[in-house]
Amino acid sequence: MRRPKPPTKSHPEIEKTIAELKAWCDAGRGRQTEIAMFLDVSRQSVNDWLNRDANPMANTLFEIRDFLKEQRKK
Repeated sequence: MRRPKPPTKSHPEIEKTIAELKAWCDAGRGRQTEIAMFLDVSRQSVNDWLNRDANPMANTLFEIRDFLKEQRKK
C-alpha cells in the first residue's frame, strides 16, 4: 500500500531544499544512491522525496542542506 502524498502546500524551505536536491541528482548518474548512502536511508526514500510522495524528517532536511552545501564547494 502506497503512503499518501504529503500536503500540497509544504513549507517553502522544504520545497526549496527538495528542488535543489532534485537538480543535484539530475546532474549525474548514481546521485540518488550517493545521497541515500550519505543519509543512511533507502534510495526509495530519496526517490519518494524527489517525486513529492513524501517529505524528509526535519533532521534529515538539515543533513540534506549540509550535504548540498558541501557539494557546491567542490
